[in-house]
Amino acid sequence: MKVNVKSMCPECNRTNRDNSQLIDVNVPLNESGIYTVECSFGHKTRHIMGVQHFEVLFELGIMSLLDGYYRESIPNFTAAYERFYEYCIHLFLIKNNVGVKERKATWKRVSNNSEYQAAAFYYMYLNEFKEVPPEVDQKKIKAFRNKVVHKGYFPQEEETLEYARYCYEYIVGILQKMFSNEEFRVSSFHFDVEGRFSQEEGLDTTSIVPITMIGTQTGAQDFSDRDFDERLDYIKNHKRWIIK
Repeated sequence: MKVNVKSMCPECNRTNRDNSQLIDVNVPLNESGIYTVECSFGHKTRHIMGVQHFEVLFELGIMSLLDGYYRESIPNFTAAYERFYEYCIHLFLIKNNVGVKERKATWKRVSNNSEYQAAAFYYMYLNEFKEVPPEVDQKKIKAFRNKVVHKGYFPQEEETLEYARYCYEYIVGILQKMFSNEEFRVSSFHFDVEGRFSQEEGLDTTSIVPITMIGTQTGAQDFSDRDFDERLDYIKNHKRWIIK
Protein backbone atom coordinates (compact mmCIF):
# COMPACT_ATOMS: atom_id res chain seq x y z
CA MET A 1 0.00 0.00 0.00
CA LYS A 2 1.15 3.53 -0.77
CA VAL A 3 0.04 7.04 0.18
CA ASN A 4 -0.30 9.83 -2.36
CA VAL A 5 1.60 12.94 -1.18
CA LYS A 6 0.68 16.00 -3.20
CA SER A 7 1.65 19.59 -2.33
CA MET A 8 3.72 22.55 -3.46
CA CYS A 9 7.37 22.59 -2.37
CA PRO A 10 7.68 25.29 0.37
CA GLU A 11 11.34 26.01 -0.46
CA CYS A 12 10.55 26.51 -4.14
CA ASN A 13 7.72 28.85 -3.20
CA ARG A 14 10.09 30.96 -1.14
CA THR A 15 13.01 31.11 -3.56
CA ASN A 16 11.69 30.42 -7.05
CA ARG A 17 8.00 31.25 -7.33
CA ASP A 18 8.07 31.33 -11.13
CA ASN A 19 9.25 27.73 -11.24
CA SER A 20 7.62 26.33 -8.12
CA GLN A 21 7.61 22.55 -7.98
CA LEU A 22 4.53 20.42 -7.38
CA ILE A 23 5.31 17.34 -5.35
CA ASP A 24 3.08 14.45 -6.41
CA VAL A 25 4.51 11.10 -5.36
CA ASN A 26 3.31 7.78 -3.96
CA VAL A 27 5.23 6.58 -0.91
CA PRO A 28 4.84 3.38 1.16
CA LEU A 29 2.19 3.59 3.89
CA ASN A 30 3.83 3.65 7.31
CA GLU A 31 2.89 3.50 10.98
CA SER A 32 3.79 7.08 11.90
CA GLY A 33 1.88 8.89 9.16
CA ILE A 34 4.94 11.06 8.52
CA TYR A 35 6.46 11.13 5.03
CA THR A 36 9.63 12.90 3.89
CA VAL A 37 9.79 13.55 0.14
CA GLU A 38 11.91 15.59 -2.30
CA CYS A 39 10.99 17.88 -5.18
CA SER A 40 12.95 17.75 -8.46
CA PHE A 41 15.40 20.34 -7.08
CA GLY A 42 16.26 18.13 -4.09
CA HIS A 43 14.36 20.16 -1.47
CA LYS A 44 13.11 17.86 1.29
CA THR A 45 9.73 18.37 2.91
CA ARG A 46 8.21 16.51 5.83
CA HIS A 47 4.51 15.78 5.28
CA ILE A 48 2.23 14.78 8.13
CA MET A 49 -0.91 12.92 7.14
CA GLY A 50 -3.71 14.39 9.25
CA VAL A 51 -5.66 11.19 9.89
CA GLN A 52 -5.85 8.90 12.89
CA HIS A 53 -4.58 5.32 12.83
CA PHE A 54 -8.07 3.84 13.14
CA GLU A 55 -9.23 6.00 10.22
CA VAL A 56 -6.53 4.56 7.97
CA LEU A 57 -7.56 1.02 8.90
CA PHE A 58 -11.20 1.76 8.17
CA GLU A 59 -10.23 3.35 4.86
CA LEU A 60 -8.27 0.23 3.89
CA GLY A 61 -11.35 -1.84 4.67
CA ILE A 62 -13.55 0.39 2.51
CA MET A 63 -11.13 0.24 -0.41
CA SER A 64 -10.97 -3.55 -0.22
CA LEU A 65 -14.77 -3.66 -0.12
CA LEU A 66 -15.10 -1.39 -3.16
CA ASP A 67 -12.55 -3.48 -5.06
CA GLY A 68 -14.47 -6.69 -4.34
CA TYR A 69 -12.04 -8.11 -1.78
CA TYR A 70 -14.71 -8.70 0.83
CA ARG A 71 -12.83 -11.21 2.95
CA GLU A 72 -9.77 -8.95 3.15
CA SER A 73 -11.82 -5.97 4.30
CA ILE A 74 -13.22 -7.57 7.48
CA PRO A 75 -9.99 -7.61 9.57
CA ASN A 76 -9.41 -3.94 8.73
CA PHE A 77 -12.86 -2.90 9.95
CA THR A 78 -12.36 -4.91 13.14
CA ALA A 79 -8.90 -3.45 13.77
CA ALA A 80 -10.34 0.03 13.15
CA TYR A 81 -12.84 -0.11 16.00
CA GLU A 82 -10.26 -1.73 18.31
CA ARG A 83 -7.75 1.04 17.59
CA PHE A 84 -10.60 3.50 18.02
CA TYR A 85 -10.75 2.43 21.68
CA GLU A 86 -7.09 3.41 22.02
CA TYR A 87 -7.80 6.82 20.50
CA CYS A 88 -10.71 7.44 22.89
CA ILE A 89 -8.72 6.34 25.92
CA HIS A 90 -6.03 8.88 25.09
CA LEU A 91 -8.62 11.64 24.68
CA PHE A 92 -10.23 10.84 28.03
CA LEU A 93 -6.82 10.99 29.70
CA ILE A 94 -5.65 14.14 27.92
CA LYS A 95 -8.89 15.84 28.97
CA ASN A 96 -7.91 14.96 32.56
CA ASN A 97 -4.38 16.33 32.15
CA VAL A 98 -2.54 13.00 32.14
CA GLY A 99 0.89 13.40 30.52
CA VAL A 100 2.04 11.62 27.41
CA LYS A 101 4.83 9.74 29.20
CA GLU A 102 2.43 8.26 31.75
CA ARG A 103 -0.16 7.41 29.13
CA LYS A 104 2.31 5.60 26.88
CA ALA A 105 3.85 3.67 29.78
CA THR A 106 0.43 2.49 30.97
CA TRP A 107 -0.77 1.66 27.46
CA LYS A 108 2.15 -0.75 27.04
CA ARG A 109 0.66 -2.87 29.82
CA VAL A 110 -2.56 -3.47 27.89
CA SER A 111 -1.36 -3.03 24.30
CA ASN A 112 -1.48 -6.77 23.58
CA ASN A 113 -4.90 -7.44 25.05
CA SER A 114 -7.94 -6.05 23.23
CA GLU A 115 -10.29 -7.11 26.04
CA TYR A 116 -8.36 -5.02 28.58
CA GLN A 117 -8.48 -2.08 26.17
CA ALA A 118 -12.24 -2.40 25.72
CA ALA A 119 -12.69 -2.59 29.50
CA ALA A 120 -10.57 0.54 29.99
CA PHE A 121 -12.66 2.38 27.41
CA TYR A 122 -15.96 1.26 28.98
CA TYR A 123 -15.02 2.51 32.44
CA MET A 124 -13.57 5.79 31.20
CA TYR A 125 -16.73 6.39 29.20
CA LEU A 126 -18.85 5.57 32.26
CA ASN A 127 -16.79 7.90 34.44
CA GLU A 128 -17.04 10.74 31.93
CA PHE A 129 -20.69 10.55 30.90
CA LYS A 130 -22.21 8.74 33.90
CA GLU A 131 -24.02 6.33 31.61
CA VAL A 132 -23.46 2.80 30.33
CA PRO A 133 -21.25 2.90 27.22
CA PRO A 134 -22.50 1.50 23.91
CA GLU A 135 -21.43 -2.11 23.54
CA VAL A 136 -20.41 -3.85 20.35
CA ASP A 137 -22.90 -6.50 19.26
CA GLN A 138 -20.80 -9.64 19.64
CA LYS A 139 -22.87 -11.57 17.10
CA LYS A 140 -22.43 -8.86 14.47
CA ILE A 141 -18.74 -8.27 15.16
CA LYS A 142 -16.79 -10.97 16.96
CA ALA A 143 -18.72 -14.01 15.73
CA PHE A 144 -18.75 -12.83 12.12
CA ARG A 145 -15.09 -11.81 12.18
CA ASN A 146 -14.10 -15.21 13.62
CA LYS A 147 -16.17 -16.94 10.96
CA VAL A 148 -14.29 -15.03 8.26
CA VAL A 149 -10.79 -15.00 9.74
CA HIS A 150 -10.60 -18.36 11.50
CA LYS A 151 -13.06 -20.53 9.60
CA GLY A 152 -12.23 -19.31 6.12
CA TYR A 153 -15.72 -18.04 5.31
CA PHE A 154 -16.09 -15.96 2.13
CA PRO A 155 -18.48 -13.09 2.90
CA GLN A 156 -20.64 -11.63 0.17
CA GLU A 157 -20.91 -7.95 -0.73
CA GLU A 158 -24.07 -7.23 1.27
CA GLU A 159 -22.70 -8.95 4.39
CA THR A 160 -19.46 -6.99 4.15
CA LEU A 161 -21.30 -3.72 3.57
CA GLU A 162 -23.51 -4.37 6.60
CA TYR A 163 -20.43 -5.11 8.71
CA ALA A 164 -18.72 -1.92 7.53
CA ARG A 165 -21.85 0.14 8.22
CA TYR A 166 -22.18 -1.30 11.73
CA CYS A 167 -18.54 -0.53 12.62
CA TYR A 168 -18.83 2.94 11.11
CA GLU A 169 -22.02 3.87 12.95
CA TYR A 170 -20.64 2.50 16.22
CA ILE A 171 -17.50 4.66 15.91
CA VAL A 172 -19.27 7.79 14.67
CA GLY A 173 -21.97 7.52 17.34
CA ILE A 174 -19.33 7.65 20.07
CA LEU A 175 -17.49 10.49 18.35
CA GLN A 176 -20.74 12.48 18.19
CA LYS A 177 -21.18 11.99 21.94
CA MET A 178 -17.61 13.00 22.75
CA PHE A 179 -17.11 15.83 20.28
CA SER A 180 -20.27 17.64 21.30
CA ASN A 181 -17.97 18.75 24.15
CA GLU A 182 -15.33 21.28 23.08
CA GLU A 183 -12.84 19.84 25.57
CA PHE A 184 -12.65 16.63 23.57
CA ARG A 185 -12.04 18.57 20.36
CA VAL A 186 -9.12 20.29 22.09
CA SER A 187 -7.87 16.94 23.45
CA SER A 188 -7.99 15.49 19.93
CA PHE A 189 -5.86 18.35 18.64
CA HIS A 190 -3.26 17.76 21.36
CA PHE A 191 -3.22 14.03 20.64
CA ASP A 192 -2.80 14.65 16.93
CA VAL A 193 0.25 16.87 17.29
CA GLU A 194 2.06 14.96 20.04
CA GLY A 195 5.54 14.18 18.78
CA ARG A 196 4.59 14.73 15.14
CA PHE A 197 5.52 18.36 14.63
CA SER A 198 9.04 18.31 16.07
CA GLN A 199 11.07 20.09 13.42
CA GLU A 200 14.12 18.48 11.86
CA GLU A 201 16.95 20.94 11.23
CA GLY A 202 16.23 22.91 8.07
CA LEU A 203 13.27 20.73 7.07
CA ASP A 204 9.88 22.26 6.22
CA THR A 205 6.89 20.48 7.74
CA THR A 206 3.40 20.58 6.27
CA SER A 207 0.14 18.79 7.01
CA ILE A 208 -2.02 16.94 4.47
CA VAL A 209 -5.63 16.20 5.38
CA PRO A 210 -7.39 13.81 3.01
CA ILE A 211 -11.16 13.33 3.20
CA THR A 212 -11.86 9.95 4.78
CA MET A 213 -14.99 7.96 5.61
CA ILE A 214 -14.82 8.90 9.31
CA GLY A 215 -13.20 12.30 8.89
CA THR A 216 -11.72 13.33 12.24
CA GLN A 217 -10.20 16.38 10.53
CA THR A 218 -12.89 17.18 7.95
CA GLY A 219 -16.59 17.95 8.12
CA ALA A 220 -18.66 19.18 11.07
CA GLN A 221 -16.70 19.21 14.34
CA ASP A 222 -19.51 17.45 16.18
CA PHE A 223 -19.69 14.69 13.50
CA SER A 224 -23.36 15.48 12.86
CA ASP A 225 -22.86 15.26 9.07
CA ARG A 226 -21.31 11.79 8.93
CA ASP A 227 -23.68 9.70 6.86
CA PHE A 228 -22.34 6.30 5.83
CA ASP A 229 -23.91 6.22 2.36
CA GLU A 230 -22.94 9.81 1.53
CA ARG A 231 -19.35 9.27 2.61
CA LEU A 232 -19.13 5.98 0.74
CA ASP A 233 -20.44 7.64 -2.41
CA TYR A 234 -17.77 10.35 -2.06
CA ILE A 235 -14.98 7.77 -1.70
CA LYS A 236 -16.28 5.88 -4.75
CA ASN A 237 -16.19 8.96 -6.97
CA HIS A 238 -12.95 10.68 -5.97
CA LYS A 239 -9.28 9.94 -6.39
CA ARG A 240 -7.91 7.71 -3.69
CA TRP A 241 -5.19 8.92 -1.33
CA ILE A 242 -4.20 5.34 -0.48
CA ILE A 243 -2.99 3.44 -3.54
CA LYS A 244 -2.41 -0.28 -3.98
